[in-house]
Amino acid sequence: TGQVPREDLALAEKYAGRLEVRAMGREGAVDPADPDPVDVKWAEDGLALGRRALHKGGWDAVVLLGVTPCVRLGLLDLDRVLEVVDDRPDGTTLILTGSDAPDELRRLVDLTKDFSK
Repeated sequence: TGQVPREDLALAEKYAGRLEVRAMGREGAVDPADPDPVDVKWAEDGLALGRRALHKGGWDAVVLLGVTPCVRLGLLDLDRVLEVVDDRPDGTTLILTGSDAPDELRRLVDLTKDFSK
């Protein structure tokens, strides 16, 4: 797995037992024309971990950071992300972050928000 950013570790410590943070990637640029298989595997593992967390239960919300850039960069297949969103259990909030969400994803979610500088 990847390295958890310091601010995420601080949150995990503050909310110990109520928040779990897992880093599933690495820093650095991704070449969308030729993504490194390691980056693809980590992105796929992160999506699978998110799916398991959704179905395990016990969480009010599951947050998958940076999912939309992973789709845009070719690390995740959009159809697999759509399956996770479509298959989310009632009563659990699923939050996906990242810029440039595909229209197919925007149509399936309850709320989208664009932040601009």
